[in-house]
Amino acid sequence: MLLRTILTICCLSSIFLVDTASAQLRYSLKKNTLPTKDLLSRFALERGWWGQAVVDPDGDEVLHLTVDDAFVFVQTHAGNTSALDIQTGKRIWSYKFGFVNDHSSPIVTDEDTVYFISGVHLVALNRFTGDEKWMLRLPGAISSQILVDEDQIYFGDITGMFYAIDKKRTNEFARKGELPRSSFDTINWRYRSADMVRFAPKRIEEEIIFVSDDGTMYGLARTDKKQFMHFEGDSPVVAPLSNRGRQLYLSVADPSFRQDKRIFCLDEFTGQTLWQRVLTQPVLQRMIVINDNLFVAPVREGLMMLHADTGQQFWKNKEAVRFLSMTESFVLASDSLNNIVLIDRNTGSTLGRLPLRSFTVRYQNEYTDRLYVSTKEGIVAEIREEGAEFPVFYRENKQQPIDPEMAPNPGEESLVEPEPATEPAAPMNDDSFDLLGPDENTKPDPKKKPAEKKEEDDDDGFFNFQ
Repeated sequence: MLLRTILTICCLSSIFLVDTASAQLRYSLKKNTLPTKDLLSRFALERGWWGQAVVDPDGDEVLHLTVDDAFVFVQTHAGNTSALDIQTGKRIWSYKFGFVNDHSSPIVTDEDTVYFISGVHLVALNRFTGDEKWMLRLPGAISSQILVDEDQIYFGDITGMFYAIDKKRTNEFARKGELPRSSFDTINWRYRSADMVRFAPKRIEEEIIFVSDDGTMYGLARTDKKQFMHFEGDSPVVAPLSNRGRQLYLSVADPSFRQDKRIFCLDEFTGQTLWQRVLTQPVLQRMIVINDNLFVAPVREGLMMLHADTGQQFWKNKEAVRFLSMTESFVLASDSLNNIVLIDRNTGSTLGRLPLRSFTVRYQNEYTDRLYVSTKEGIVAEIREEGAEFPVFYRENKQQPIDPEMAPNPGEESLVEPEPATEPAAPMNDDSFDLLGPDENTKPDPKKKPAEKKEEDDDDGFFNFQ
């Protein structure tokens, strides 16, 4: 009896010591990892918040970092999913499903639901509580990311089959407890493409656009899969699609990467090529569109900012390798050593390098001016430009905060002096200023669009074939 008591005390003590050591390790890791206020202030940046996602201590790592208008979602290799409040970084809920190294797609959301693929299952969670709504076994091995709209869920598999799952029907099955073992009863339609569907589809108005590995692009009506577009390129599409309105941006390259390396801008309605450019290296990353700016990162060639409508190059920064976000003053990007590079929006020159090499999981933010980064251990941080208390929305301008207008107190109206009338300024000629070569005593306005570069940019192997 005494021996059993001693063994019990030893076991409890060891558990307590392990938990204490684990907590101390997490605290030490957080303390030594998070960027300090002094470090960020050197680059005119500040930390909005930091938070901790759920990560198993035994070899688990963060896999995906995604953001919507209310939450930052963190997914790990072991199937852990955490939702952090986008305003404070507080962890709101967590959920676990799946096995280590199961195929897992980044989270997508609608108004009240979170969707992702884990292994051979499509999982739907309550967006605000993390409670499981339903889980659906998929008909095949899914190879693409998913797209969700108000009616359907879209994805493609390794055989080239493309599916549209009915959300309303699936939710009704789940509510009645009659969710089928197979997803076939929930499929609105499916379409056979020529090859595997690797990249996430795009919705443009009432059409769903996706590409197969053989280089064919399809445009289908989302309600009945009627084909509106069929585009066959000379080479496969090698990066996810991007769009701005009806303008569709795609990157193609031959399998050897030695001959055909181009980027296109297509009018999705007419199929007309608006512009194309030939590169010396392929573009394997999704091109990012913010306002009139298109950010392109060819392999080993740096980061370029082009005009989204014409393809004209504004600048190239050879140190950056991946776009991350754009603030009022900077473009933030990663370099080959996992530093955060601060790039002047006007000239493309490097203004500084922020050593955040432990934050290796980084979200490419094309919606706001915030930078979201995470360590493999699940420490997440929001970084912003100093003084930028409210985010700048590039896609959803209706969400911009409205600065209140303060009315004068009663009796003070007479104290307010009217502003003197001024004559309208004369129109400025294009030659009256140069954003790429500002005067020494003039600070460039970061909101102004960079001037277009001359033909000497073609020396970098970037040619216009219009």
